[in-house]
Amino acid sequence: DKDVLMNLETAENIQCEFEYLALDGYFPMHFASHGQGNKDWQFAVEFIYRLLICQLAILEPVNLETEKDILGFCHKLAKQNPFGKDNGVWYWGEIILTKKGLDLIIKYIPEAFEEWNGKKFELNTPFIKTLESIFIEHGVEWDENNPLFPIASLMHS
Repeated sequence: DKDVLMNLETAENIQCEFEYLALDGYFPMHFASHGQGNKDWQFAVEFIYRLLICQLAILEPVNLETEKDILGFCHKLAKQNPFGKDNGVWYWGEIILTKKGLDLIIKYIPEAFEEWNGKKFELNTPFIKTLESIFIEHGVEWDENNPLFPIASLMHS
């Protein structure tokens, strides 16, 4: 869809993660472990940062109260290889949607709360566009080529 700013793969990944989060909280590690190595690592940091900074999710039980706390946490995620031995920060707590995050799903993807019925995944363009406008509102527009937290990739991709 031409109206969506981010690339299709990213949009689909984001929607999938929201559908997971509709039902449960996840360790940050979950978002980095879809078998694409550095690409997943970079996606996870960017996604988690935007969830937290836009108040779409919180990290339980860790209390990231200020923007500075969130920045510090995401810098740690970017520095610490999720696939390495020393990856504790990736298990600090669970990412849980806030009412704001849940309301988005209720409005645009209500079927995410139902049991999976074998229906083929379809990108929900209005959902993604709304999310993009939330990111832009918070000054964290998704830009594939200029990540806000470039990962300290020690792995050879």
